[in-house]
Order: sequence, then C-alpha cells, then structure tokens
Amino acid sequence: MEIILGERPDNREKVFIYSYRHGNNVFDFKPIELDDFTLNQNYPNPFNINTIISYQLPMKSKVTIVIYNIVGKNIRELLNDIQPPGIHKVIWDGKDQHGNTLSSGIYLCRVKIESCSGKNDNNSATIKLILTK
Repeated sequence: MEIILGERPDNREKVFIYSYRHGNNVFDFKPIELDDFTLNQNYPNPFNINTIISYQLPMKSKVTIVIYNIVGKNIRELLNDIQPPGIHKVIWDGKDQHGNTLSSGIYLCRVKIESCSGKNDNNSATIKLILTK
C-alpha cells in the first residue's frame, strides 16, 4: 500500500490518507480521514534501551509529552512543541531530564494536545511503559 497525503476539500486543517490499490491496472483511491487523536502503545514494551512512542494528530496542535514514574513524579519532558496533523513518533532512551539512566520499573507516558485552531479540541492520553535492565 502506498500512502499519499492530501488536503480536505473544505480547507480545514485535517489530513487524509489515501490508500492505493492496483487491480486490473486501474488506480482506486479511497480517502481515510484522520479524525481523532490517538496514542499508540509504545514499541517495544517492555524495553531495555529505547522505545518508540507514536501518536496521530487530526489537526495542527501543541503537543506535550511527559514521562512520569509510577508515583506521578515528572521524570522527563520529551516534547513541548507545535506539530502538523499526521502520524508522529518520538524515542525515549530510558533516561531522566539530567541524562541519568533510570532503574527498571513501570513508567507512564502522558501525551497532551491543544488545538492551534482556537477550537476546544484539547485531549490527552496515557500509556504504561515497562523499562527492564
């Protein structure tokens, strides 16, 4: 499958993903709209060195990604920036904000989005990450 990004006909800041299918030498495009904010489970999980955190934004948003320990202490802010709509990913190396390698345990990753469109499209989600040594 080939992914082609396109624009909405009404010029709203959302993303279409077009799936491409080849059958009888005819191209068939079926639009799939990214309507919702989605935070996927990190991969790999459990992890030892690095883990990938991926998420989907339906519109241009301010994104904050923070890692917490199991008691809720802020361990590290991975991202605090404005991002375009689409699928994004960040890598966490299992270190705190000072570059210290953390011990094995359960950590939480909270992704918070705030819409840049002025609408009240704010959202957040949390996943559990397991760091092993």
